[in-house]
Amino acid sequence: GNGIWMADSSKQGAAAIKADSIEEFTPGMVSILDAGRMAKQHPDGPKRFKVCLGGWSDWARLNNAENAEKVAKLMSDLVLATFADGVDLDFEHLTEFSTISGDDEFAAFNA
Repeated sequence: GNGIWMADSSKQGAAAIKADSIEEFTPGMVSILDAGRMAKQHPDGPKRFKVCLGGWSDWARLNNAENAEKVAKLMSDLVLATFADGVDLDFEHLTEFSTISGDDEFAAFNA
């Protein structure tokens, strides 16, 4: 719930959005804005673009509904700040978490 990161949080400029500085434009947010600008100025007409979270390479865990609500708030702030058309949530790895850690990741993502 501290932020949405585009790379390891120790790397400079890796944050897309941070909970303690939502008003601050990070390098990650500027990259997302630029992708959105290109989508809206496509030669064949405006295209939609979404901010994506998750995927096979992302093994971050929510673990509980409280964390899921924090991530949802951060993602909604990111969509508003970048003029994105929505969010694409890719959580193909939920089954692995439920069998490896015993946590109920399904309940967290359902929150």
